[in-house]
Amino acid sequence: MALLGSSISSEVGLRLLLSPLGSNVVVRTACCSVGIALPVYNTFKAIENKDQNEQQKWLLYWAAYGSFSLAEVFSDKILSW
Repeated sequence: MALLGSSISSEVGLRLLLSPLGSNVVVRTACCSVGIALPVYNTFKAIENKDQNEQQKWLLYWAAYGSFSLAEVFSDKILSW
């Protein structure tokens, strides 16, 4: 039975290596790094520079990001049934 389990995990790992763009892990990591890491850096930069226009722009970004994230959680629960 352990042989069967290791065979399945090897197949999953092999599929992730051979088709990384089709894997959900790679796509979500890319989205998180572009959608969170870069805006966090730019937000801190706007706060340090005390630029009101940049701060307002990034505040609007985070409000929209939070709203869509919240909507995604609830719509996923509703649509996945």
